[in-house]
Amino acid sequence: MKKKSEKLEQISATKQDIKNLEISIQGVLGAISTFATDVDKRFVGQDNKFISIDQRFDSVDQHFEAIDQRFDSMDSRIKENSLNIKRLVVKTDDILSSLAIFSQETEDRLSRLDVRMDYFDSGQEGIKLRLDNVAYRFEIKELDQRMKNLEQKPAR
Repeated sequence: MKKKSEKLEQISATKQDIKNLEISIQGVLGAISTFATDVDKRFVGQDNKFISIDQRFDSVDQHFEAIDQRFDSMDSRIKENSLNIKRLVVKTDDILSSLAIFSQETEDRLSRLDVRMDYFDSGQEGIKLRLDNVAYRFEIKELDQRMKNLEQKPAR
């Protein structure tokens, strides 16, 4: 009987040890659960921070997309303006070459006019000299005529 009572005591002690172990395990599990909850809360906070950072990066990406579109627009405008400037340069060169040709033609005409004016002036001087000589001849002829008329008239 002693063996039985010893065995019962051992069983009872073992049951008590199991209950104590169970209580200890429940305490450890509770602590682990609390720790896990705290870790989850911290990770949720970190997750929210990462979500916020992702949203900010998305916002920055949108801003860069808008800037890229503006640069593309500016690039196309610069290309158009460059083409327009090239056209203007070509037109300006054409106009300047036309002006150079016109200027040369005008200089040639003026040179020819100068030659003609010189010829005209020399011809005019010759005509003037002839007219001057002719006028004296007319006066002489007129005087001769008057003298003849006077000689023919009877003296009174």
